[in-house]
Amino acid sequence: MTTYRDAHALTDLQARRRDPHGHVLLTGAHVISMDPALGDFVGDVLIQGDHIEQVGPGLAAQAGPDTLVIDAAGSAVLPGFVDSHVHAWKAHCAGSPPTRTSTATT
Repeated sequence: MTTYRDAHALTDLQARRRDPHGHVLLTGAHVISMDPALGDFVGDVLIQGDHIEQVGPGLAAQAGPDTLVIDAAGSAVLPGFVDSHVHAWKAHCAGSPPTRTSTATT
């Protein structure tokens, strides 16, 4: 198990996302779950490949020897949040329909 608390985690994290069997564990974060049953809490997020596998407190016990562990204490984590902030209207004003490959800028 490798634990990071700095920017060096980014390189390892990007490699693990491409590996469907790679595990990443964010620990000690303020988790904003958006799930009324879970609520918000300080805890962990376990990710396998590019999928959230589990959210909850105390998941470090499940981390295997190849799990990348990122100490996220002091950070807010929103599992499953998709940043849909786009300025599609700018592409429309430029005469091109908004697409996933639109080059409109803010």
